[in-house]
This record gives sequence, structure tokens and C-alpha cells, in this order.
Amino acid sequence: MYDAAVVGGGVAGLTVAYRLKAAGWQVTCLEADTIAGGSVRTDRVSGLLCERGAQNVLEGTDGPVARLSRDLGIEAGIEYPREKGNYLAWGGHLHVMPRQLHRVISTAGMARAVRGLLLAKQRSAKDESIAVWARRRFGEQFALRIIDPLVSGICAGDPERISLDAVFPDLGKLERKHRSLLAGAFGNKSAGRCHYTFRNGMGVLTEALAARLGSSLRTGLQAIAVSADGSDAYRIDTRDAAGGGAPSIRSRNVVLAAPATAAAGLVGTLDPELERLLGSIESVPAVSASLSFAPTDFSPHPPKGYGVMRPHCDGARLLGCLFPSSAFEGAAPPGVIHLRILAGGRRDPEAYSLEDRALLEMMRRELGSVLGLRSSAEPSIFHVVRHRHGFPQYETGHLDRVRKIEMILGRSPRVYLTGNSYYGLSVSKVVEGAERLSARMLGAHSET
Repeated sequence: MYDAAVVGGGVAGLTVAYRLKAAGWQVTCLEADTIAGGSVRTDRVSGLLCERGAQNVLEGTDGPVARLSRDLGIEAGIEYPREKGNYLAWGGHLHVMPRQLHRVISTAGMARAVRGLLLAKQRSAKDESIAVWARRRFGEQFALRIIDPLVSGICAGDPERISLDAVFPDLGKLERKHRSLLAGAFGNKSAGRCHYTFRNGMGVLTEALAARLGSSLRTGLQAIAVSADGSDAYRIDTRDAAGGGAPSIRSRNVVLAAPATAAAGLVGTLDPELERLLGSIESVPAVSASLSFAPTDFSPHPPKGYGVMRPHCDGARLLGCLFPSSAFEGAAPPGVIHLRILAGGRRDPEAYSLEDRALLEMMRRELGSVLGLRSSAEPSIFHVVRHRHGFPQYETGHLDRVRKIEMILGRSPRVYLTGNSYYGLSVSKVVEGAERLSARMLGAHSET
């Protein structure tokens, strides 16, 4: 019997399993895919670093991922961006944000947005959607042209439905605590955050975790049900990659590190109410495509910076376009321009099923002219990754739902949840949550 069985070999599950194993626990980590890492994986295609999920980490200099990297011995491979410009496509042109905000927002719209910084603090504890909050604080133009594409790029959601407190908790706290957002911003002494990745892609992080786990990581093995097995253990039924039955696993502790929708399908026998609540956390499909071009495919020159967004109200269907070869050295071979487009999400789930050529034409139609991409240019590499359950949706009421899940989870001692379905979408937040959980489990064990 194991001390802990971790279901899900993404960055959250791998981190928990690594910490528990390092503390001397007998651990097994089950991953249904043949390769661990979940969405924090890098496909390396002819020298192109094609990220399946997050393009980079965003956190303070001593953030959770940085600390974990030091422990894993991969800190020397951290790479910071060489180009940081963020752009908004509007009116057929690229505009540097926030420096050229005045070219996207009218004079009246700018005045309304500035006034929002000075509005008295919000006293209501109501969980607002980001769109409602943005209109109330900064007006319609700023909400539609700036906040909307930002939210789409972060969580592929509809800002009318996404919870401010769940996705941007610091903004809600600032507004409730200070007499104005401007006063709160000046009074905020938190350390600045920065973007970074690893020299050979984000997959370096999960590959290092997987290597530390060794035989404790079992890929190609899918958990299909979790049930109580006596008073002090749980049984996990499994099947192999071919769909055949595999031996059950017994463990004193179970960590469900799979997405909430997948975790829901495991706990029906254990607790039907827990199954229902986990299943209520929706996720939406997304598709990512990495494309490589020659510098001469652009006129007058290839795009520089981090990436570009285009507002939904301007007819955009794409969630965004990143410039990996400009942002990070090593994201593409010398003389190759690497673009990455993202599509799908709450407002456009059909994009998940589009054929590759249709995705390419979408990119040409929406961003080709503003990026200066020649109409005759064809990518030498076109690498597409599709995620059926790409982004969990933190819609209004999300935090209350998670609190209810935690209360019900108390009826099943030593069963735990972690991952990006609950308290944070970013890699940094997910690792932070996994670290907190592993410390909690070790602390509970030491008290028994």
C-alpha cells in the first residue's frame, strides 16, 4: 500500500508527488497520457519550441516556480525576455500598450477611464464579473477595447461571466480597502513580477520533476474510480493506455491533481455530491498553433515584442498571437520567425475543431496585414495542439463553489484536490498551491 497516490501528472501532481517522495513517503503518480507534464510541456519541432500551454512564468524573483527550480537544479536555465512590448491591434494598426492607449480610446473614453482611478472605494462584497467591474470603474470603451481582450487572452473566457475576485483577486482587494484604485496602487508595496521561461522551453520544469520521480511516475495508466477501501485506505481502479484493465492501487492518501471535470468522474462512488460540484466547474476547448516564417515573409520587418491582442468588438476571433522568437532567445533557430496563435474558448468553442488550414487563414485575415505578413507567405512549420478541456472557467460564484467543495471534501479524510481548476490559472499559482498542499499533508502526517 502507498502512503500517497497522486492522480494526474501535470505540474501540480508532479510537484506534490516530488515533495512527498523527497520526504520519504511511498508515492505513485498516475498519468493517463504517455508523457507527463499536462499542458506544461514543450514540443520541440525542428528547433522550434512549441509550448502546449503557458508560454512562460510570471512571478516575483523568489516566486514558487523559481524556488522549485532551485531545488530541482534547473535555475541556471531560466531565461528572461529580450523583447517585452505588448501590442493591441486596432483600426488596422499595432499600438504599443500602454504607451499608445490614447490611439485606441477616444478622448472622452480616456477621461472616463482616468476618472475610474479616482472613484471612491467599492464597499459591496458582491462577486462581480470582470466586464461589469470594468464598465463601472472605467467605462464602456475601456472595458470592450482593453479589458475584454486581456481576459480572453488569460483565460479564454467571456468577461461578462468571469469572476473578478477569482481571476484578479488583488484588484478587488485594492478597491475594497483603499479610498480609490489610484491610492491603492501607490500604497501597494508588493514585489514586482517578471516573465521568464527555461532555455529549452517550459517543459524543462515538468521533465525535471518527472526525472526526480523516476519509477514512482507511471504514465499511460488512467485512474477510473476512487473508492473507500476499509477505514484507513482508498482503492484506485485503473486501466492502461490500450483501454485494458490494470491492477487497482491502494493508498492511505489520494491527491486528485486532474482537472475538475476529470476528478468529478472519479469520485461518484466516494461522494455523489462532490462529483456534482466538481463537474460544475466548466472548462472550454482551446487550440494552439506554432508557425515558422522567414524574416523576408514580413514587410517592412518581422514583429518584435511579446505579442498582440485584438478586441472581440473589433471582429477578432483569435484569443491572441505571441511572438516567441522575438521574446525569448532560443525559441526558434536563427533566422526563423516563430509566431504562436491561440483560438477557441468560451465564445468560440467551434475553433477547436477547425482544420489546420482554416486556423492559418484566420490568422491571416485577423492579423496578417497589421503584422506585415506577405499574402503569399507559407509557414515552413505549422504545429497544432488541441486541448479539449483547455481552460477552466472561473465564472461568478467560483470561489463560493470551491469553498463548498472543500467542505464536502472533509467527509473523505486524506483525499485532496490541487491544480488549476480552483485557485489560480497561472503556472506560478498552480505550483504555489501544490507546494502548500504537500506541506499540509506532511504536517498532518507528523501530527499522527
